[in-house]
Amino acid sequence: KYIRKILKHMDKKGFKAEHLFHQACLTSEQAQSINQSLLEVLGKDFAPVRPPQANPLTYPSLVRHLYAENTTSFNNDEKTNSGSMFSEKTLGELLEKQLNVEKEGGVYIRNVSPTGVSDNDTNEMIANAALSELRNKWKKALVEKIESEIATYQKHINKLTSNKAQFNNVILLRNIPKHLPFLCLLSPNDWATIVLDELAPLMQQPDGVKIHYICHSIKQLAWERFVVDQKHKAGITDKICLMYLEYMKYLSSSEVSYTSFRNFWADNASSHVLDGCLLIDVPTWPKNIAYYLAGALLHYVTNLCTLPNSDELAFHHTYEAEGAKQTGVIKPHMDLVKLVKKSSKEKKEMIKMDTQSLPMFVPPRPWVAPNDGCYLAAPGG
Repeated sequence: KYIRKILKHMDKKGFKAEHLFHQACLTSEQAQSINQSLLEVLGKDFAPVRPPQANPLTYPSLVRHLYAENTTSFNNDEKTNSGSMFSEKTLGELLEKQLNVEKEGGVYIRNVSPTGVSDNDTNEMIANAALSELRNKWKKALVEKIESEIATYQKHINKLTSNKAQFNNVILLRNIPKHLPFLCLLSPNDWATIVLDELAPLMQQPDGVKIHYICHSIKQLAWERFVVDQKHKAGITDKICLMYLEYMKYLSSSEVSYTSFRNFWADNASSHVLDGCLLIDVPTWPKNIAYYLAGALLHYVTNLCTLPNSDELAFHHTYEAEGAKQTGVIKPHMDLVKLVKKSSKEKKEMIKMDTQSLPMFVPPRPWVAPNDGCYLAAPGG
């Protein structure tokens, strides 16, 4: 009844129900749900389409000038052969690899310099096994702690929803640590993996690392993983993978030109009206909250992560003077540093390569906005 009234009012104003999904920031689930409701009201013949008068992409004056100098199309010798380079199965595997790299925020590259140590060295193998066991032990402890914190937060929320007194609600809100709502945005396993990955290089540095540096790395990596997860839940990554199949075919066609990449991608995005909208934006986390969250995670580390066969803590928090200021530093225990030195020298120096520093497994998608392009799901810009 209400849907019919809304559709009738839209028709009077000149809006068509079949154009309802154009540029609407809906997730795949939301679009499918609305479409099902419209099918029940308007019948099975209803089909959402892109409006014929849809506005084309606009170009800033500088971009128009650059494109004006490169208006020629690629000929058969110059054009990319990417479209015929991959089979649909191979392209699907490459897209999955690219999405995994973007979700992890990059990869760790081991030092490839000669080690001078035999792979069969007994002490080295023992040290490697000890470090692997230690990481599993730390990860279990962190996951249990984060699960406990999330459960505590849920109890606070249940009290808030069941308590009708506004004054008591204010008191309850004050008792909730600021980082707990954000701790629920990723799984405990994801949080533990992020923290331990960032601590891996620290174990090689007896002088320690400044806490604000580690906090920045943790919050950036966590936010990027959150963005990828949100886009996956919204159906955006599935839509992009589907669009890539058509985009790769276009790249191998004879109609490719410098000015047509963006237009083809935008038109293709508009044709998949019932999938997640590419215009959905995932807001950044407040800077102070993000650092507070990373600091809380490091607090878990300095209180839970212990040395092998000991209750002694593997990391400790201290302060160092920087001029007139005191800077927080997190340092590894010397026994941990010695253990790392005994392990494979290939693992001794690991370099973190961010997503933005790595070549992509597939050709980048066209830039359609300053912060939308290149990567499948990771934040651009």
